[in-house]
Amino acid sequence: QQELIRQSWQTINTKLELNEQNFGFFVYRRVFEHNPLLKRAFHVEEYDLLDLIPKKHSIFRQMRLFTNLIALAVRHADELETEIAPAVFRYGQRHYKFAACQVVCTVADLLGVDIDPACMEAWIDMMRFIGCRLLDGFNYIRLSSNKKLSINTADHIFYVL
Repeated sequence: QQELIRQSWQTINTKLELNEQNFGFFVYRRVFEHNPLLKRAFHVEEYDLLDLIPKKHSIFRQMRLFTNLIALAVRHADELETEIAPAVFRYGQRHYKFAACQVVCTVADLLGVDIDPACMEAWIDMMRFIGCRLLDGFNYIRLSSNKKLSINTADHIFYVL
């Protein structure tokens, strides 16, 4: 599965070189199409299309950071727990609702006919892992702000009150 993810990511990057946009641009576009109210959180509610946003807007930095996070996950697809979980945990403290399914759909959009079912399954598995870690990060902040703590291991969840 890891090799399928790496190969498909390379194909995506090759296609994106022609576009002058990064992967995050297409994920954000998909997210905003499905939930336009999120535009307000990113201060882009006045723009109908992401293409119309000035390149100096902070959303482009966020798109690059998101793209870099996915690239890091792809690079370490065989070591997600040790290499990716800590970074994703911190990122998830504020972004857990950023739908992992939109990443998978963007991969499918960008690969088009070049994607096969095994590759889709590999991306789904990786994003399921990342989504769980994002949610862990969100829950940690939510619980710790109430002076409650949740510890999630492979087979147990512990709450410290």
